[in-house]
Order: sequence, then structure tokens, then C-alpha cells
Amino acid sequence: TYKNAGAEAQAKQSSLQKILTQRQQQANNLNKEIARLIAKEVARQKREEKRLDAERKKAAKNTSPSSPSTPRTAASKKTATPRNIALSKNFAANKGKLLYPISGSYAITTRFGNHSHDIWKKIVMPSDGIDIRSQAGAEAKSDFEGEVTRVVAMPGYNTCIIICHGDYFTFYTNIDQLYVKQGDKVKTGQSLGRLYTDPGTNQSQIHFQLWLKTQKLNPEPWLR
Repeated sequence: TYKNAGAEAQAKQSSLQKILTQRQQQANNLNKEIARLIAKEVARQKREEKRLDAERKKAAKNTSPSSPSTPRTAASKKTATPRNIALSKNFAANKGKLLYPISGSYAITTRFGNHSHDIWKKIVMPSDGIDIRSQAGAEAKSDFEGEVTRVVAMPGYNTCIIICHGDYFTFYTNIDQLYVKQGDKVKTGQSLGRLYTDPGTNQSQIHFQLWLKTQKLNPEPWLR
């Protein structure tokens, strides 16, 4: 009997460790994919800024006399679109005032950074953002106005979206029923989709990340 009980406990521990290792791998894959998508979006923005800059220079050349003494206008030096400049400034100015990206009562369950498991210390769970838990049927909320630039599906995280706020990007996971699509302009507090509800806990959870271009930030100090 003792042998059977010991074997059962060992099998259970092995199963739990396997699940944790799988979750660790999923988290690693998620973080790598987010970094790739953000870098791709930043590169796209740079190409767009260069194109607009070239158009402005061409327009200035066609409307102004060509002369070595002709000073360059302030407009020709700009490299970002007016919308991006305005959104970026507004987002940065609202640090500490941004909405939590989930409806209902909530609690942060995982904070930014790497965390060792309570039991298996060798298993390190990476978190490039924060996990926030709420009641069943909770919705993902846009923490600030912006544009949906990516909609992707990730193993273990259901449907995920990236919203661009000028130079800043926010990332939302675990959406079960999506309300928006790529290219949509969203407002502050707008519902993005209903989150997946875990049948075991009857709770919803979102993983939320914040980036300044390709630099990941701790979202917590930005939220109120």
C-alpha cells in the first residue's frame, strides 16, 4: 500500500512538472513571437515614415525655388506621421492613469519578470507582462485609443491582439470571442473580446504586455 501511494505521488508530481515545463515553453514561445511581431510592426512604421518623408521633400522641392541658400522647412525634417506623434505623446503623458485591460473586479496573479515556481525552483516562468484574473465571462478592454495591427492565435493563449498607440504597443491574450479585427480603430475602454473562462476555476485571465517600440516595459506602473 505504501509503495502504491508513493508511486502515485511520484506519478502525480511528474505529471505536474510536465505541465509546468509545457507552460514554460508556451510562455517562451509567446514572448519570442510577440517580440518578432512588434519588431515587424516597428519596421513597417519606419518604412511608412521614410515614404512620407520622401513625399514631403518631393513636394517641397516642387513648390520652392531650387537654391543652395534655401533653408529646409521644419516639415521636411519630420519622420513620424502626425497621428503617431499625437498618440505617442498622449499615451506617455497618461502613465499611471491607463485603464486595466479587463472588465469587472480583478487581481494581478503574475507580475513582470522571471519567477521561480514555488515548489520546483529550477523551473523559471518568464513573464514579459502581467497576468490579471477576473470573473467568468470578463472582457478584454483597450487601455487607450489606438489601432488593432495584429490578430494572432497562440498555443495556450487563444486569440491574441496587438494595438498600436503611436510608438507604444499593447498586447492582449486569451480572447475566446473577438469583437474587433485587424485595422480597426479602437477607443479607450472599448471591449475587444470576451476572455476564455477556465471551467476548473470559473475565472477569466488575461496576459497583458506593454512595449515602447522594441523595448518591453513593466505595465503595472502605467495602470491605475
